[in-house]
Amino acid sequence: MHVLACILRHIWSTTSRAFVMALWASASSAGHRAATLSLVRLLIQDKRYGTSPELRPVEERFKQLLQRGATEDRDALTLQGELLFQQGRLGLAATTLQRALHLHQDSDPVGTGTSDGADAGRSLDFEWRPYCVLCLARVRAAMGRRENAKELLESLAAGPEGFVAADVELVRLGLLTPEEARQSMYNAACHGRRDMFERLAESEGEGPEKNLWVLEWSRLAGAA
Repeated sequence: MHVLACILRHIWSTTSRAFVMALWASASSAGHRAATLSLVRLLIQDKRYGTSPELRPVEERFKQLLQRGATEDRDALTLQGELLFQQGRLGLAATTLQRALHLHQDSDPVGTGTSDGADAGRSLDFEWRPYCVLCLARVRAAMGRRENAKELLESLAAGPEGFVAADVELVRLGLLTPEEARQSMYNAACHGRRDMFERLAESEGEGPEKNLWVLEWSRLAGAA
């Protein structure tokens, strides 16, 4: 059920959204860790965490994952850090996200982290490490530590397989020079974020070639 929900997550119509949530909730009730984390992540991103009585059992299971003591769940800590950031508790959010990364400091370099759900079969792994770094960068930027945020995001974008969301976030947070922003938008667009072609078209300044570039970026955006 969890894998099917992750696949449907990419379709994301109103109907599929409700179905995805139902699948994850059902899998969570059966003790599936990844489904619990995936659904909580969705609730946090939709700013609906703590607002639905029907999903309180899922939130309780999430809290149980946070109470494992010595075997702390780093993916769960990542979500907790994101929730704290959303609540404006920046210091505690940074501490929580750093805790998750510290627990994983001897692991491999940051990967792509493209999966929608945490791997249920590898509870000691840290599938969402790239997302944790992304969240920490957002916190750092909100705290005024923009250079540190930029360093974190650039490390993700320059990883072995890259992390497209890092390029997008660098642009969104305004951490780049105009030329750097163009390169990041282009990189993201070429790796699935076709909306970045539209941003490239919008970013064209004055000059004799402006109209040609605008037409080309718009064409690529329309072909996506």
